[in-house]
Amino acid sequence: MKFISIQRSAMPFIAFAALVVIPAHRGRAGIGPTDTSDVYAIALDPNALTTIYAGTDDGIFKTTDGGQSWQLANDGIVGIIYSNMVVDPTNSNYVYMGTAGDGFFATSNGGQNWTHGEGSYHPVVKSISIDPVYSNVVNMGAFRDIYRSFDHGATFGILHQFDFATGVLSIANDPVSTTTIYIGTNTQGLLKSTDWGYNWFSTSLPPQLIGVVALDPGNHDVAFAAGANDLFKSTNDGQLWRAVLSLGTSYGTAIVFDTANPGTMYASFYYNGVYASNDGGETWYSANTGLPTVNINAMVVDSQNGIVYAGTDGSGIYVSYDGGQTWN
Repeated sequence: MKFISIQRSAMPFIAFAALVVIPAHRGRAGIGPTDTSDVYAIALDPNALTTIYAGTDDGIFKTTDGGQSWQLANDGIVGIIYSNMVVDPTNSNYVYMGTAGDGFFATSNGGQNWTHGEGSYHPVVKSISIDPVYSNVVNMGAFRDIYRSFDHGATFGILHQFDFATGVLSIANDPVSTTTIYIGTNTQGLLKSTDWGYNWFSTSLPPQLIGVVALDPGNHDVAFAAGANDLFKSTNDGQLWRAVLSLGTSYGTAIVFDTANPGTMYASFYYNGVYASNDGGETWYSANTGLPTVNINAMVVDSQNGIVYAGTDGSGIYVSYDGGQTWN
């Protein structure tokens, strides 16, 4: 499952119907989609690991060869890329993404064309998750409130209405206790629901902006939350939290796990780059060697092949083949 990151807005782009091949040039660092892309979101197809989607300031791109070549996949999209993209693990033809003012978009054919999610919802989409049991159920967090679709993102209705100022920045579904959901918000901190999202209560984490929340896929009792300055960990279903990484002025953009190596995980930050842990998030070390910038917007892990992808601000996607020790 992929989780949500905070993204910066960009200038609007025009959606192209035709596909344009953009080769990944051999002599440079990074794998594209272009040398100067602001990459706001990355989605990895769990059933075809060389297939990657990238949401950038230049448009939506797709590669099927691990970044050797990229194709524009914008048909039907209006607006700019803002929140994360998610591939349905049960059917990779379904991919979901959000924009910074034009709402939610879905594809049912692997990005050949996209359709707009209909309904009354705030058009600045911040976060997306797929229900772990019912893949047709898609949750969407927006600049205000949280919404739900029962038809693969074709239509949305309100799931829970918060106060006027509360946006849902990140959503994490518990894969074991499947009626449990965590959300990170901008005004009420980290909230939790145990009834599939209809009612929410505060966790013991002090109220603050929580941009990312993620559950350890090897132990669903272990949760992580990235605030404006700190990365927090809970080992008891979110009842108690403690800071495991403090970075000062920063904010988290992704928390991802290497499922082939239990205990290995990565967290990315805007202003502080990538940090890695080999002991389940107890201790962390900087993993920025080779990155052209410490402004990281998104990250995913191909655990099967030991590859970590990082979406940068202004330099496209960088890749690490050695657990974040070096990037190219």
